[in-house]
Amino acid sequence: MESQLLSIEYLKQQPRWDFRYFDPKYLEVENLLHRGKYPLEPLEKFARQIQNFGAYSLCNLLKWVDDDDAIPYLKITNLKEDGIDWSDVLKITPKVHDQLPKSKVYPDDILYSMAGTIGLAVLAPENLGECNSNQAIAKIRLKPDTLNSGFLVAFLNSRLGRYQSERIANGQTVLNINLGEIGKLLVPVPPRSLQDQIAQVMQEAYGDRQKKLEEAKQSYQKIINYVFEELGINLTASQRKRNALVPISLLQGGRFDFEAVVTLQDISAQFTEHETTLLKEIVQQTNERITPSIDSPGENVNYIGLANIQSNSGELVNFEPVRGEEILSASPKFKEGDILFGRMRPYLNKVWIAEFDGICSGEALVFRPNQDKVDTQFLQALLLSQLTLDQVVPLQSGSSLPRVSSSDVLNIKLPVPKDLQKQKEIGSEVEKRRSEAKRLRSQAEAVVAAAKARVERMILGEEETSEK
Repeated sequence: MESQLLSIEYLKQQPRWDFRYFDPKYLEVENLLHRGKYPLEPLEKFARQIQNFGAYSLCNLLKWVDDDDAIPYLKITNLKEDGIDWSDVLKITPKVHDQLPKSKVYPDDILYSMAGTIGLAVLAPENLGECNSNQAIAKIRLKPDTLNSGFLVAFLNSRLGRYQSERIANGQTVLNINLGEIGKLLVPVPPRSLQDQIAQVMQEAYGDRQKKLEEAKQSYQKIINYVFEELGINLTASQRKRNALVPISLLQGGRFDFEAVVTLQDISAQFTEHETTLLKEIVQQTNERITPSIDSPGENVNYIGLANIQSNSGELVNFEPVRGEEILSASPKFKEGDILFGRMRPYLNKVWIAEFDGICSGEALVFRPNQDKVDTQFLQALLLSQLTLDQVVPLQSGSSLPRVSSSDVLNIKLPVPKDLQKQKEIGSEVEKRRSEAKRLRSQAEAVVAAAKARVERMILGEEETSEK
């Protein structure tokens, strides 16, 4: 543990004396802010309103719907620094929306995460329609003619803002921050012209990042297309024919619902001329579990949650080892080379080849490929394809957090040739192409990192700017 020498006078001025509060990175940011060029003011000075959901009992009103007039209901997982991710948004009825006035979201609101991921800030777009949000999201509404809202978002997402938020957060396993504490965050106040420049720097960086991410996305899709071209399969030409007349022999011992039965027929019909195998014939599911808070509380563990697996690309993101004491539930173990398959909300398409040994969320299935039957890179490409989604998604059950069973996943059909050498040749090319796609993603993140570093210098007055 790193030691710190702090004066008694300094400690007397602090609201807390716990070790986390005096983490060196938090002390560094505190010193940077106080040595900065511009005056510091509490956020509450500029806020017309800071509010969130209201009474927790209001959660009883929530029921998810998918009607045409349904209202989007945001969670923290829908918040990204560069905007709102609408791909996985839950929806509520207009009636429930009106019963939750405090959690309504309006254009130009600053959405601020209050639990779990602390201090993430997002600016609600000007063209936002009716929208609501959960109890973990605060809405910061600025007084007119005070701060540029884009500048404030850039500051809150910078190291100078995020570390302040993390420092004052409370909690053991899940950190949280209250509305009053948000108002106490210190904000440097440069001239308005400089605020406008800072907001523009981040806006342009996120735009450049999005372009590069789109290039990477296309590269990942080309990988999937390449695999099926090598197999001589044209997925786009496959016609899905639905037939409600099904032999009883097909239903015995399985599911009777329409989507499941039709999916089985469709996939079988697509590959009558190609070798297919059930996933369970080429992998072994492993389910050995440990409870880190009991088995290794004082150690750092490689814990992978579904949030660490990127949709569609299967890349590892935002990963850092965590202390065993923070993981209270029994977690599946995995080994390097295993495949983790996201069973919760399977339409998010999360499939990762383990790059090291570790443990994972129980919402991931751990598969160990049989190296004598299948190449791991080749298999991951198949599992990330639309072919797998077409088989798995119709079998999910549950409304707000749908899941698919391990038995259903293990029984999907895949076009796996018996020629292992051919698989390895395809897998080798897949790995090469994935490296190029990862390079594009790294470039995209580097653009934002460079912009954030520049913004920090501008906020602290360390970079020459055209102030007015």
